[in-house]
Amino acid sequence: MVEVCPVNERQINENVTRLNALVTFIVVTVFIFTPYKWILFFLPLDFALRAWFQGRFSPIGRMNNYLVRSLNLGESLINEGPKLFAARIGLILSAGAVISFFAGLTVIAYVLGGFLVFFSFLEAVFGFCMACKIYPFIYRSRV
Repeated sequence: MVEVCPVNERQINENVTRLNALVTFIVVTVFIFTPYKWILFFLPLDFALRAWFQGRFSPIGRMNNYLVRSLNLGESLINEGPKLFAARIGLILSAGAVISFFAGLTVIAYVLGGFLVFFSFLEAVFGFCMACKIYPFIYRSRV
């Protein structure tokens, strides 16, 4: 299958996106392995802000933009399109986990959280965007 990924005309700093993934990894790991379940409840909102407002209002994105500038991590520009799609996948998974947890379906919440942990780990550590691997299946089903 030919690899297809959603692209647009904007570029963003990959260092920020990888830090966003690291924060997601940490938040969901805390949710899964500690009694601090409330920590996951803000993640769907943050993903929604990243997905529909290009991160301008995302607390995680704003914090990581500040960190990248403060630590002089530099700029490594990548296309924004795949990251917006990844944020939408993150929104679905995190909202599903929150709703499942609230409904008492903790196993489903942990499974969805596990996917988030895995995907965010791949992005944070290796710069591997799982959304680009998922997108062709969604694109093909819509066409």
